[in-house]
Amino acid sequence: MEHSLALLTRPELFRHDVRREKAFARSIYARFLVSMDIEGARRLFQQLLDEYEELGDPWGIGWSLFGVARVDFDTGRFASALEGMQAVDQLFQERGDLRRQVDTSSMLGFIQMDLGQLDLAEQQFRKALGLCEEINYLRDLSWEQANLARMLLWHGNRDEAYQMAYRSLATALEFGNRNDESNAHMTICGILIYSGHYEQAGQMLAEISAYMWEDDNAFHAWVCHLKGLLAVTQLAYDEARSAFATSVRVWPSTYPHHFISSSTALALTMLRLGQVSEAKQQLTDVLSNALTHRSIVPAVAALPVAALVLAEAGDMAGAIEHWMLAQRYPVIANSKWFADVMGEDVANWTAVLSPERVAAMRESAKSQPLWATVERIQDVLSDEF
Repeated sequence: MEHSLALLTRPELFRHDVRREKAFARSIYARFLVSMDIEGARRLFQQLLDEYEELGDPWGIGWSLFGVARVDFDTGRFASALEGMQAVDQLFQERGDLRRQVDTSSMLGFIQMDLGQLDLAEQQFRKALGLCEEINYLRDLSWEQANLARMLLWHGNRDEAYQMAYRSLATALEFGNRNDESNAHMTICGILIYSGHYEQAGQMLAEISAYMWEDDNAFHAWVCHLKGLLAVTQLAYDEARSAFATSVRVWPSTYPHHFISSSTALALTMLRLGQVSEAKQQLTDVLSNALTHRSIVPAVAALPVAALVLAEAGDMAGAIEHWMLAQRYPVIANSKWFADVMGEDVANWTAVLSPERVAAMRESAKSQPLWATVERIQDVLSDEF
């Protein structure tokens, strides 16, 4: 990119208007800058927006607006990201640009997922996939199939998620895209773990690890995350803790970890290892981030771990309450992994209460507001045992 920009400043081009070419080169540079200096990327996209508006270039305007909205999403500014991405989507609709609508629909799905608008998120992922198929856009087809598979998992639709993930893999294999193949494999592996097929998931993960690209941080983090989930089922908590810690260090993101982030899973393994203070601090960080950005994805996944914290403090009623609140969400209620990892704990909690009280608590949990509950958990975590 630096060479490209240098070429555009050569003396023989002084008589030519190369503003559009320079803006295009800098827009591509901004895309890669996101992974190195995200706020710098945001400033560059804003500058490019001004330049493209001066040039009257609708493609450039749309691309720049998309870049700003994407940075807003990556930095947890979900309300701003939603507003910006909807504006970009409208622009591309007016231009009849179906190719760019694939990008905006997919991003709207991720944004609405974090905002807890799960039905709308699924609609957007289905729209993105449908557009790919309509225009035969093979470059993103496998990726959109995998995106929808993960969304289906959040809705608790394990079978459809599994089928869609395998469609993603078939597409990637057909067109020889190694990156898409890795994405599909790991999506399948996550669904297998979620569904309790641990041995099959372990075999697939071993195959994935064999060709893992060490310089791909997101890929490396995802593999470590999946290894950690399997280690938890084997009660290998030291191994799990190391895997989750590596995942958080390499790529501190909740995406695309399906049903629980590495940060939240790390808190769980710390509890199992008796590192209560460290677990509380880890969970506090997760919930603080969720509250700040009003992101439902980490908040919901943290509820079962919060239940373990309350049980550790001797508050069995509180533990049951938070477990039942988590059960309102299909991603938790339909998870074989959570059932296997926490089933014995839940049985022990409920054993100390009468069936009538447990039933009353289950009914009460149906109407508990999520964010008020998360704030209460924060208060509990701020107290010492």
